[in-house]
Amino acid sequence: MIELSEIRFAYPADSFDLHIPHLSIPSGQAVAVTGRSGCGKTTLLNLLAGILLPSQGTLNIDEICVSQLTDAQRREFRLQKIGLVFQDFQLIDYLSVLDNVLLPCRISSTIVLNSKHRDRAAELLKRVGLSLHVTKSVTRLSQGERQRVAICRALLLNPVLLLADEPTGNLDPRLSNEILQLLLSQARETGATIVTVTHDHSLLPAFDRVIPFETFRTSDHGKAAK
Repeated sequence: MIELSEIRFAYPADSFDLHIPHLSIPSGQAVAVTGRSGCGKTTLLNLLAGILLPSQGTLNIDEICVSQLTDAQRREFRLQKIGLVFQDFQLIDYLSVLDNVLLPCRISSTIVLNSKHRDRAAELLKRVGLSLHVTKSVTRLSQGERQRVAICRALLLNPVLLLADEPTGNLDPRLSNEILQLLLSQARETGATIVTVTHDHSLLPAFDRVIPFETFRTSDHGKAAK
């Protein structure tokens, strides 16, 4: 369950101001957030991930008040409970496909990488058709293959919340639908809640719920809004 109440956020020295009076997303629901470019959709994802902190209000995920955690606690919470699929993938070029998927375990201060994690990573890569590429550098993969690696990494630790920022951006329609179905099916298998930012309205029927970002009150004339 995600619960936001009276959330306010503004970038320093910028006119962008976001106000979310209330937002509730039940566990296991797949939600698409739509809106024009630059209106603040990525900002919302960063607030949900605890990367950004609101100046006011409460943000609860899985009965944890994320906005009250310390920086270190938010980082660990993010690693253990939240899967992130970034718009630019954020893969590490000098690491192999397998090591990119296992990255959350390697950078956590509390998770100990073990055979279960390796088996889980191998199984995920097999499901997305990358079992023959595990030792390759991600620089040798296509755009669609890199996106699949990013999704496997996000799903590695069975997160309660999966956040995806334009996960099908810059992909052709066929591959966009394939990537989305992969994301939804894998997340639903583990019972994860999904919040996806997308500008592609052809994908919206696949989601349980669509939230127009204009539902929230914003002023976004400044350059920092995303």
